[in-house]
Amino acid sequence: MQNCIFDNLFHGKCQNPTTGVDPVGCPNPDCPVICGTPGSMCHFFPLFRARAFNCTVHLVESIVKPDTTAYQKVKQSIEANNAPRPRQRGMSRFMRNLVPPYDEELVENERFREKRYDALDASLQEVFRRVRPSSLRVCGGSPSGRLNGLPNCSWESSFKQYILTFP
Repeated sequence: MQNCIFDNLFHGKCQNPTTGVDPVGCPNPDCPVICGTPGSMCHFFPLFRARAFNCTVHLVESIVKPDTTAYQKVKQSIEANNAPRPRQRGMSRFMRNLVPPYDEELVENERFREKRYDALDASLQEVFRRVRPSSLRVCGGSPSGRLNGLPNCSWESSFKQYILTFP
């Protein structure tokens, strides 16, 4: 998150690299230069918020890609919770005796498990594909990509109050 937000936009003070001297008036609590000082981050808060939002969504999207450890753990956890329990196994034996021919091997066969696993995979991918649209909806953004200030996800007053405590 730090690299994403502060990488090349909010990069630090606008000091002269040769002399190390701050520009006149720095630090300014309402700095109109994008530099990374508290005043600059307050002045450009909508830009800072949009950047933080995009970085957060991108981070979550990268975590829940199908080839990640987190994704695999979620899938394994769901599979483990859906595995037949001992009581259910007893019930299937009971049902086999009541409703012949009940082919228990068919239920346990590898093809059935693969289909179930593929269906779970497709469902998870669909859920995780909605990270950005869901985040935009919750935050009050627009599906067209315009963030409209993300009014429902604003921490502007507390952020400015906090950030201005730094020099």
